[in-house]
Amino acid sequence: MARPDIPELKSLDEESLPNFNDLLHRLALIFQGLISFGDGTTEDNIDGRWATVADTGNADTEFTFAHGLGRTPVGFFVMNIDKGGVVYDSGTSWDATDIYLKCSAANAAVTLFVI
Repeated sequence: MARPDIPELKSLDEESLPNFNDLLHRLALIFQGLISFGDGTTEDNIDGRWATVADTGNADTEFTFAHGLGRTPVGFFVMNIDKGGVVYDSGTSWDATDIYLKCSAANAAVTLFVI
């Protein structure tokens, strides 16, 4: 994610003070735990995408899906799995379109958050 272009603050006039206070309040809310993955289908304020895999296929066999990030992912969180299995990196390099994983349980339904 590109760093936003924020002008350097050299002084604060009375007209700018309410906006600055609002910014500080919003930052405080974020740092107090209002960081959110979203609702399970739509992302919120974390740079990532929700993905649902209805069936991972045979155990320990590579499956792939389009993640929609527009960049190469750096990792993933398993948010839900309907079997007693572990989802892990298959060893195939991820790219800006697809992610390649394996699951130790056969035919698992998995919900992931890809970052």
